[in-house]
Amino acid sequence: MSTDLPSGEKGLRPSPRLRSGDRRTAILAAAVRLCSEHGFHGVRTRDLAAEAGVSEALLFRHFPSKDDLIREVMRAQNLGERLEMAEAAALQMNPREALLQLARFFCGTAIHEGGRMRLIFYSTLELPELSREFYDQFASRLLRLEQRLFERAFAERGWDRDSHLAARSFHGTLIFHGLLANVFRTEPAPPDPERFARDLVQLYLPEEP
Repeated sequence: MSTDLPSGEKGLRPSPRLRSGDRRTAILAAAVRLCSEHGFHGVRTRDLAAEAGVSEALLFRHFPSKDDLIREVMRAQNLGERLEMAEAAALQMNPREALLQLARFFCGTAIHEGGRMRLIFYSTLELPELSREFYDQFASRLLRLEQRLFERAFAERGWDRDSHLAARSFHGTLIFHGLLANVFRTEPAPPDPERFARDLVQLYLPEEP
């Protein structure tokens, strides 16, 4: 995406009925639609402005650089809030049920919300420093939660197994299916998220008789 400031008003003029906050929201929504398909580098500012119904000058007034836009798009995904809800729910469940719930959560947000996963993928590739922030604020927290759940489950069953490895293997399987379906687009997403989640958890923690 071009980051040069335009010399004058170009593209569509913003609707006078839209307030500043509404225009910002419209730009973010347009960025999600276009950039989830083409990446941020693959979308021209004139096309993004036209999709949002604003001028290029107004777009740059709200987002002076591509980096500003990427960061705001990522914040708008509310990943932290979603994870907090998942963590709170997991604390109220037994470990196996909590892992099942996390698998369902991931199926809904990553596997069957392809645009969201592509946005995350493109964002962390095109803004390298954001990849570390994403890992620290979201991915590592999720991995730690999964590891704690496996630790509890293995302890309850008296199993001498590596919870660190189990958590990364479990989460890696979810990531892999999401990448195949939504980034590489070589295979369809699992058609039955509930069955997929149950089959995955069964591999690690078979139901006890």
